Amino acid sequence: MFNQKHRIVIAVLLLCVPVLVGCNAIFGEQSNPKPWQGYAWSKERQKLRWWYDTFETRRDCLEAMANAVNNPPYNAWYSEPVGCGYHSNSYWRVWLMHLVHGDKDFLCIWRSIEGEKDNVGYGPVLKGYPTINTDTSYCM
Repeated sequence: MFNQKHRIVIAVLLLCVPVLVGCNAIFGEQSNPKPWQGYAWSKERQKLRWWYDTFETRRDCLEAMANAVNNPPYNAWYSEPVGCGYHSNSYWRVWLMHLVHGDKDFLCIWRSIEGEKDNVGYGPVLKGYPTINTDTSYCM
């Protein structure tokens, strides 16, 4: 029915379609305009803490965090290490950013159904925090 050339073309197409569909999930339109959230070491609590500031790029996030912990007033309460985590409604996008920019300070990728409305349905959990899985939030 099919010669070897046709079989090869069909096999390549069958392999490429899932990859191309998956690429849209990873590289498609970003719904979160500022997906990077910074964190730093809290001198008072003696553990890493997320900051409320979010940033468009990882570079902007890292620069802002490094600047903050080295200048008043924040250097009174926070110090290095600093870092940034990626938050999105796409698990694969968060997974890829964690893979590329892997951070030793992350425990897992957290899934939060409630976070979807704010475009932060997935994001990293900092080590040192408890993970209490519920019906709507859990470590993946």
